[in-house]
Amino acid sequence: MNQNLNSPLSTKRIVLNIFKWIFGLFFSFIGLVVFFNASYVGGFLIIIAGFLLIPPISNKLKEKVNIWREFVIRLIFTMVILFLGVLISSIKGMKSESLENKKAIQKYVKANKNKPMFKNLQLLQEWENTFDLGNTDQKILNYSEKNSVQYQPLDTLNDGSITYRLFLNNNKYESFSTKQYLKPIKNFGQLKNYFIVFTVTKKNEVVKTVAMFENDKNNVQEISDMNFDLSQYAELNLIKVRREKKEKGLAEIQKKEEEEKYLQELQEKKMNWKKNCISGWDGSCTKLVRTIKPNLLDPKSFEHIDTSFKMMNDYVTVIMQYRAKNAFGAYNIGIVTAKVSYDCEVLEISE
Repeated sequence: MNQNLNSPLSTKRIVLNIFKWIFGLFFSFIGLVVFFNASYVGGFLIIIAGFLLIPPISNKLKEKVNIWREFVIRLIFTMVILFLGVLISSIKGMKSESLENKKAIQKYVKANKNKPMFKNLQLLQEWENTFDLGNTDQKILNYSEKNSVQYQPLDTLNDGSITYRLFLNNNKYESFSTKQYLKPIKNFGQLKNYFIVFTVTKKNEVVKTVAMFENDKNNVQEISDMNFDLSQYAELNLIKVRREKKEKGLAEIQKKEEEEKYLQELQEKKMNWKKNCISGWDGSCTKLVRTIKPNLLDPKSFEHIDTSFKMMNDYVTVIMQYRAKNAFGAYNIGIVTAKVSYDCEVLEISE
C-alpha cells in the first residue's frame, strides 16, 4: 500500500528534477553567452540562477543553509537573481545598440560633413557668435567626431529603426536670432531653429537624413536636399563688417590684456629682482660678474668690492666696483655701469 502511494510522488520528483536540469543548464548556457557578449554582471547573475536550479547544487545548499529548504524561498531568490541578470543585460544591450548607432552616425557625418546641410550648423554658430546673440558659449558642434556620443534618440519607428537628433547646442529649446543676418526664405519663412535628424536601422545603417527647418511661426518643415545652403540667404556684407569690427575689438581687448599681464609680471619681477639677481654671499650682481670676468687680463684675480643699483621702468642700472690685476701684476680698481633686465640678463655695459 505504501509503495503504491509513494510511487506517483517519486515519479513527480523525477520529472521535476529533469525539468530543473533542463532549465538550469539552459540558463547557465544563456548566462555564458551574455557574459562574453553583452554584460559580465548580467551574465554572471543568470549563470548563478541556472546553477541554483540544478538538483545536486540545490540539494547541497539545503544541507548547508536551513532556509534554502523552503520551496518559496528557493523560488523567489532564484527568480530575483534571474530577473536582475536579464534586466542588467537588457540595459547593457540597449546601451550597446545606442553606441553602435551613434558610431554609424559618426561615420556617416564624417563622410558628408562638407555637405551644405551640415555646414549650415557651423555657419549658424559663426553668425550667432559674430552678432553676440544668445548663449553662444553653450553652442558646440555636436556633430564633430569627439562629440558624437551626444546624439540623442528622438523616436523608435514601427520597423525598429531609431531617429536621432542633432542640434547645434544642447538646449534644443534655444532658438536662433537670425533676423539680423539672414533673410526670410521663400516657402520656409524666417529661420528660428535648425537641426538634423538621422534614421538608423536595426543593422546600424543610416538610411535617412533630413534637416528640420523651424520658422518664427513655429512651423517645421523637412529638408532632404543635402545641398540646402543657408549662406545663399545671408547678409554676407553685413556679416563681414560685423566680424571685422568684432575682431578689431577683440584684438584691442587682447592687446590690453597682454599689457596688463606684462605689467603684472614686471611688478612681480621687480619685487624679486634683488633676491634673484644679487648674490646673497657678497652682494654682487651674479650675471654682471660672469660677463665682466672673462674679459679681464687675469680673471682669477677678480675681487668684488661693492655693487649698487637703481630700478628704472624697464631695467635696473647696476654700478659695480671691483679690483683685478693689470698687466704688471698690480691691482687696479675698476668701476662698471650696466643695464640689467628684470630677468637678470645684462643688456648693456659702460665703463
